[in-house]
Amino acid sequence: IPTTTSGFLTDGARLLRLAQGGGAADREAALLALVAESISGARPREWTPELVARSSVEPIPGDPLADAGWALATAVALDRGDAHATRDLLVRRIGVWETIPPATRGGLVGDAALFEAAVRGDAGQARTWLDRMPPRAVLADPAGQALVEAFVLRAEGDLDAARIQIGTARESLSGGLDEGMAVTRRDWLDALESTLDRQRESAA
Repeated sequence: IPTTTSGFLTDGARLLRLAQGGGAADREAALLALVAESISGARPREWTPELVARSSVEPIPGDPLADAGWALATAVALDRGDAHATRDLLVRRIGVWETIPPATRGGLVGDAALFEAAVRGDAGQARTWLDRMPPRAVLADPAGQALVEAFVLRAEGDLDAARIQIGTARESLSGGLDEGMAVTRRDWLDALESTLDRQRESAA
């Protein structure tokens, strides 16, 4: 049945939108193609630029997938180390906060917290974002949440707790379906672990 439930389009509604064509259908088709690339093992910075551009066009008002394309574009910007593009995308995504189904706002919360902790080094803002994590988010991403928590803890100076979260994130990444995102997350974890090792050596 083509309708919405809890802020989500049903499969019937999505199929109908794809069949009708137009901008929304093209945007969703690009989203699906990017997900397929990531599952096949391509990390975000290797995704097809045309698909990233098509998936991240301005969404129609009230679109339940309003954040989805910008979320993938944010993954690309973070993987490229492009702080300006990441910040601009987060501003756009925050602007459609009310249209994002509450159960899936965790992706935006996690990206914003990671940006504040890992890129800007602002532990306070990072923790403020994490405190907004939905309590019962669907499609939970344990590896992503542990990775973000590790960076926030490191920014707060709790290095031992950060190491624990790194281990949790690594365990959660094993056996996952999205190998493309797993590759870039392992890089993030390796970089953070190296930073913690250097800090420990300096303190010794």
